Amino acid sequence: MGVEVGWLLQQHEIEGMKLIAGEKGLQKVMEKVNLLDNPDMIRWIKDGEFLITAGYILNEDQQLQQTFISELEKHHCVGLGIKLKRYMDKVPQVMLEQAEEYSLPIIELPYDRSFAEITSFLYRRIFRQEISEEKQYALIYNRISEIVIRDRGRQELLQAIGDVVYDPLLLTDSELILQDYRWHGHFIEEMGEKIHLDTGEKIFPDLLVGEILQEYQKRKFEVLIKEIRCGEQKISAILFPVIEKDALLGFMVFLENEQPFDRQLYDFASGIKPVMALEFLRNSLQRQEKSNLKYYFLKTILFDETLSREDIIRECKRYDFDYTKKYACAVVCLAEERVFEANARKNLKDLKHIIFDEVEKNVSGYELKYYRVYHNNSIILFFEFPNSSDREENYGILTRILQEISNRMQKNGIWLESGVSKIVCGVDEIRNCYYHALDALSMGRRVEKNGSVYLYHRQEPLHILQRALSEKEQEQIYEETIACLDRYDRENNTDFLYTLEKYMENNYSVVQTAEELFIHRNTMTGRLNKITELLNMDWQDARKCQMLRIGIDIRKLLERRESDEASAL
Repeated sequence: MGVEVGWLLQQHEIEGMKLIAGEKGLQKVMEKVNLLDNPDMIRWIKDGEFLITAGYILNEDQQLQQTFISELEKHHCVGLGIKLKRYMDKVPQVMLEQAEEYSLPIIELPYDRSFAEITSFLYRRIFRQEISEEKQYALIYNRISEIVIRDRGRQELLQAIGDVVYDPLLLTDSELILQDYRWHGHFIEEMGEKIHLDTGEKIFPDLLVGEILQEYQKRKFEVLIKEIRCGEQKISAILFPVIEKDALLGFMVFLENEQPFDRQLYDFASGIKPVMALEFLRNSLQRQEKSNLKYYFLKTILFDETLSREDIIRECKRYDFDYTKKYACAVVCLAEERVFEANARKNLKDLKHIIFDEVEKNVSGYELKYYRVYHNNSIILFFEFPNSSDREENYGILTRILQEISNRMQKNGIWLESGVSKIVCGVDEIRNCYYHALDALSMGRRVEKNGSVYLYHRQEPLHILQRALSEKEQEQIYEETIACLDRYDRENNTDFLYTLEKYMENNYSVVQTAEELFIHRNTMTGRLNKITELLNMDWQDARKCQMLRIGIDIRKLLERRESDEASAL
């Protein structure tokens, strides 16, 4: 069985094939097709095999060129398809002469067609020549089942499906986010921006995705056809949901190629859905395993002090962790000194999966990548941002995400606190941003009132002062700046120091400060006059204003120190 080699030159589906030698051998029967990309493969050529190559193994190897055709003949090869222009501009004369001598056809393959398209086309035609349609499908189903059961990989699975269905196939998850695809035909460029062939991205515009998912929720369709406009062209997409025990695992999406969809596609796709469900489930588990690997990777680079910078770079590359992107770290803990409800008196380890679910819900709205680690009764979150993103906007996103998580957990009697690092870039900063998040958490607990999300970059002056000044120097500056105002507040039960802090935070605006403190403008003016008197302050003196700000920050450090000393007693 099989087809004659000469039959290739008569096919319009793959145009552009040209005979360049060995015309007398066109009646040879082609039973198999194989790709030749390694000279060692010659010894494994089987009878009736037609070989295709890009000529890489032949380029500049004159010795192999001398013996190549005779070796093919020795192994009963029936023909050679070669794609020129990439590695070879023309077939060497010695090969052409030997091809004529052995009557071994050499056919030039069209440069604009992929090997996958050509081999898929040949396999289908040879296959259909050999057996009845009923047997064809039985064998194909068995082949696909064996690939899935033996876990031979997505590429072999897609190849097997492509041998039957010429239409492009996209495999997505339940949210129509692309996981894998196999492309046939020429219209990929014509699709423009309507079909996104980036794994991890939605394949259709958000509006269309919403329509499809809503329709599935309504009537649990077994098949759905949607029309997509690509410029002036309309292309149909046919979606087959893949289901396991009423749970939607994903979709098989076929795109109309050169011919309209036919009944054969419906029957075939419906027939393989059960085995595809197994493949989707396994793929989901593999993605989870990959996530777990990243978990251990992050834990290693954070806490293995023996790793050098080069070790960390190597591990980053190994686990596809792009350290050139912007990152921020958040450390989430159970709040200290809070009153918990009875059901919340537990270790964070018992609650981490609930918190992880909340993180996932909130992060999904911002399309952020993130990585998570559980360590020493705290949850460590690494957030990845595009390098082009705005830092202040990113801090706002992190604050909203963590605050929302905290609010939701509080409703269940669980109080959380989060420390957030600066947004950093570079392999040297990965560990630093974790320790900055810890510092933010520690500092925030001591110096911020009624907070739950503490940002390192907002506290940075405190951290700088703590490192730069000794305890004696801190106390001296405090005495020289705001000590008198602080003592006055304590002795008279006033809050002038707090008013001063808010006045400076609001860029010395009486109106804005009054609004924030919920007091009348005249009341604010009266407080400011008293503060000016107590401090003997000249508000036009920039240096004195600057020292006041430093004094306020130092007071927070001193309060933290006093609190730590009291706790130690």
